[in-house]
Amino acid sequence: MTRLWQFKTREYLARLVSLAVIALFLCVIPAGAQTWVEYSAKFACGVATATNNTEVQPGTYSTTINIHNPHDDNFSTQRSTTFLKKAVLSLQEGVTPPPPSGLVQENLLNDYAEEVDCAVIKKLLGITSTTFIEGYVVILVPPTANPTGGFFTNELDVVGIYTDSKGAEVVRPANEHIFAPGTS
Repeated sequence: MTRLWQFKTREYLARLVSLAVIALFLCVIPAGAQTWVEYSAKFACGVATATNNTEVQPGTYSTTINIHNPHDDNFSTQRSTTFLKKAVLSLQEGVTPPPPSGLVQENLLNDYAEEVDCAVIKKLLGITSTTFIEGYVVILVPPTANPTGGFFTNELDVVGIYTDSKGAEVVRPANEHIFAPGTS
């Protein structure tokens, strides 16, 4: 019972922090300029066997998601881009999935990149086993105030690199969505 209570408390706190971060972004930026960019990149991580997974071929899968800030200091007064990221598990239809991970705030300097691999994804989700998991890493990029007036609509380059146990590699750009919170 104590372990379940600890999990529920951690889950509750993660959601509370996520809501606070989003609220902070929404309160700082005027309502007319709240155009966000969202990226969703598929991941597949771990060892899939015939007994623990029927959706993919048995084997070892890994994913690396590269996030690049394409802005250049020579052409922009903005020196970095702040974004939020979370991981969401995909389970077979009819199975109740766990809630998404809490949002984690990141800041990426212009023309820098970061890598989100299976270890990072499992850490976001609180998973320590090598069991097969799949789902999405979601990147949320809020607008940033431009010191000269107006707002930057921030965009990142987000690409997923998928590798199976035979060494086959596939590179796919993440899905990109532009939205204004509260207008869906």
